[in-house]
Formats: sequence, structure tokens, C-alpha cells
Amino acid sequence: MLKKYPTLRTYVVVCWKLVINTSLVNKNHSINMKKVLFVLTVVALMFPMIASAQTKTAANYEIQSEVACESFTWINGVTYTSDTVTFLMRNDTLYVLDLEVHHAGSYTASVTAGCKYEWGGETYTTDGTYNHTFTDRFGCDSTVTLTLTLEDTGRTTLDTIVCKKLVWRGYTFTTDTVFIDTVYADPQAGTCAELHTLNLTVNRYGVGADIDTTVCKRITWHGVTYTTESNFKDTVTYTAATKCDSIFDVTIHITTPTEGTVSDTTVKGCGYVSFGSGSNIIRTYETIDTNRLTLITTGGQCIENRLNIHMIINSAVYTTLDTTSCGTFVLGSYTYDESKIDTFKVGTSAAGCDSNLILNLTVYEDLSVRISGKLDLLPGEGTTLTGICDHDDATLTWSYEGQTSNEPSITLSNLQENTDVALTATSADQNCSRTAYVTVMVSPYVAGIDDVAEADVRIFPNPTSAIININSPKAVESVVLYNMAGQKIESFQTVGEQLSLDLSRYNNGIYMLSLRMTDGSVVNQKIAVKK
Repeated sequence: MLKKYPTLRTYVVVCWKLVINTSLVNKNHSINMKKVLFVLTVVALMFPMIASAQTKTAANYEIQSEVACESFTWINGVTYTSDTVTFLMRNDTLYVLDLEVHHAGSYTASVTAGCKYEWGGETYTTDGTYNHTFTDRFGCDSTVTLTLTLEDTGRTTLDTIVCKKLVWRGYTFTTDTVFIDTVYADPQAGTCAELHTLNLTVNRYGVGADIDTTVCKRITWHGVTYTTESNFKDTVTYTAATKCDSIFDVTIHITTPTEGTVSDTTVKGCGYVSFGSGSNIIRTYETIDTNRLTLITTGGQCIENRLNIHMIINSAVYTTLDTTSCGTFVLGSYTYDESKIDTFKVGTSAAGCDSNLILNLTVYEDLSVRISGKLDLLPGEGTTLTGICDHDDATLTWSYEGQTSNEPSITLSNLQENTDVALTATSADQNCSRTAYVTVMVSPYVAGIDDVAEADVRIFPNPTSAIININSPKAVESVVLYNMAGQKIESFQTVGEQLSLDLSRYNNGIYMLSLRMTDGSVVNQKIAVKK
């Protein structure tokens, strides 16, 4: 056909080369499928025209690929403003235009900077809105509008108290002062303005004073104890409040106490007895003793009162608990996962002292054991159960129907009723053991599909506290409820595709719901009643 129509052959060759050129132009990206589809569409639309020109010969063609900004006017006098692939037949030559058009953009940006900002080849030192035009590689202009906010970057404040004077930034201050020092910007050096504020308090001297005091027997002044008449000057250096030295002129008069009263008291303690509080403990006694303590009192008089103290010191009670545990051990609000010796106060003894528990705990590595195998059977069926323990050296012991076994697996055959099975794993050192329990359920419910998903039946909610809903693509003829022992406990005679059953009168547990459809098929589903 192409030999018969040379014009059509040339046209197809041009279109095919245009498709290839389009692919090659995009060889670093995915093929521009829109352009390819457009070319093929044009081929289909122009096929009749080309076929009708079969008597002409057009062995020449020219493909013109152009990239323009905003618009492009071709040799046909048409101005294009978007991507275009078009054809023109002139003087037995087929001209093809492959045009890509780009457009200018307009953008906005907001920037917060220091005291200056460089953008678009310009340096800005004031707030404002600025426009700049950028030209892309296709010659299209894009306008960007910048909203610029400049901030002070050199603002500092110093609050200080000094003694006598302060030298700051080359200035000397001897009185209370609020001083502002401004450093101006130097655009040539690229520095910003700085504002420094000094809030200064100047203290000349401390809070020294004359002190004249009379004390009974003795006094301790700044770490020195005086028992005789004394007069001295005391300098306290650099207090935090004044920043300066404080000078005290101290006169101390000592008087001799007169004898006062004599009394007796009994003091009980647990382990020890202390007189005083905090850092003023007068004396601590740790054994049963009788002493006479002298107390000095003042109140216009210097009197020595004597107190005979009879001390009864009892001991705290300690009880030791030696115990072991596997994995973890819980005592009250404490949980231990390693061996430890710990002490707890658990009460008060008859003597009023603490009653303590000493826990001597040894924690051994725990075991994990479980049973794998089929647990839901029909009457007469059997199952093989396998024991799994995370310790390979552990001993496994099965217990079932009055029998025991130490094999890794057991087989139960021809079961007619539910069977309880226990598996105990004991560690090699026999310090830990764990037991797993399962019940092999034998349920003679009606044979049918055991997965409602396979029958596209929805039974919800499951678990339920009362109402169970059934949505079925087939009409349900009857519903029978079994317990897990296989006993029929209720029948629901109803027909429909959407049903609701009230199970509120049944106790918590697992039940079997057997649905018989009007076409004779049966669907079984376990449900849980949980209130």
C-alpha cells in the first residue's frame, strides 16, 4: 500500500521520525506520551487527506523543533501559545512543527533577616517590598515579589551591682547609673547597629554595725566561741547582697549562771535518741543510759537548769524472707526480674519501733511452654499435639485422661468428648517449671462450611453481649445454637437474608451457630457471648 501511495509513505516516515525524536528528546526522562498520542491522532485524522493526494509525489520533508517563550508564529502565519505538533504541505514538501512553549511566572516570598539582606544582586538595609525579574534559560521572565523584615541584632542589657566603682566599655562609673551605649552600623564593614544598656547599682560600704551583747556563759560568733569578756572588730568580706565588705564593732559580756531547777524525764527511742533538730543535735545516744543534761536559758536572767534523762532504747525488728522465683517476683508494688536483697518496713513492733522485712530473693531464668495442634474435632476424630519450649534441655511431661508421657508429642485417637490436656516443662536444674493447658473440643455440630467468609455471610458483633446480626446473600431457613459440648440448646425457625437473634439469656462463653440456607447449604460459625 505504501508503494502505491508515495505521499502517504513519506508522511508515515515523517511521523515515525517525529515520534522517535520526541522519545530521544526525553531520553533522560519518561517518554512524553501525550505528545506521542497527539502525533498518532493527527496521523489518523490526516490519513484521508494524504490518501487523496496519492497522485502527487512528496519525497521531501522538513521537521522543525522550536522552544519559545509565551508564543511562536510559524510559516503558515498562525501564532501558537501552547505546546503544538502540526503539519503543512507546501510545494511537494511536508513541513512538521514540533513546538514547546514556556510562560512567565509570578511569585511571592517573605524573609526575616538581620540588619541587611542580599538578594538579586542588591543589598537591602531597610524593611520593604521589593520586586526582581529573573530570566530562565528559555528567555521567559519570572517576577518575584519579596516582603523583607529586618531586625536589630545587637541589643543587650546588663543589670549589675558593684562595690565602689565599675569600668565598662571604656567608661568609669562610681554612682548608680542607667547608661546606654550605641554603636552605629558600618555598611562598608558589613556590621549592624548595636544598642547596649547598663543598669548599675554602686554600693559604697557594707551593712556593718556596732554590736553590744550580754550572754549567759558562752557565745559562738562566726565560728569562734567566747567564754570571757571580749571587744573586737569583725570584717565580713563581700556579701552577696551588698557586693562590699561589712565591718562590725563587737562587744561581748559574759555572765555566770545561777542554779535553777532539777527535773527528771524518761525518753524512749528505736535504735538511738537525739536531742535537738537539724544541724543542732546536742547529743545522740545509741545505748541504754542515764545522763544529766545541762540546759542554759536566758530571759533577763542566766539560770542553769538541770534535767536528768532516763533513756530506754529499743531495737527495730527484722524478719528475713528467703525465696526463689522464675522470671519475675512481685512483692506489693515492687516487681523484681533479678536476684536481690532488699529491706521493707512492714509495720510497727509492740515497743513502737519499725518492723522490717529483709527479702533475700533468687530469680531463675523463666520457661515458656505451649501446645500446638488441632483442638476442634468431630466425634471419632483424633489429633496429634506437640509441645514447644524455649529451653531445649527442659523436660516435658504430658498429663491427659489419667495418663502421663515424656515424649515431645502425643496422639489422641477416636475422641468422643472434650479432653483436657496439660503439658509441664521443667528446667534442667529443676528450679523452674511452667504448665500449659488446652482442651480438645469434640463438637458434633452439623457438617458444613466452617468459615462464614467463604460463604460471604456476615455475623456481627462477635463477641456479643445480647443481639447477634446475620447478613447472608442467600435466604436463611433455620438457625441452631450449640454449646461447645455439641449439645443443641436452641433452634430459631426463621426465613430471610437479614436476621437478628437475642442471646442475652445465655452465660458468657463460646457457642456454635449453625445456619441452614433455603438451598440446603450449611454454614457454621463460633460466636462468643461476653457481657
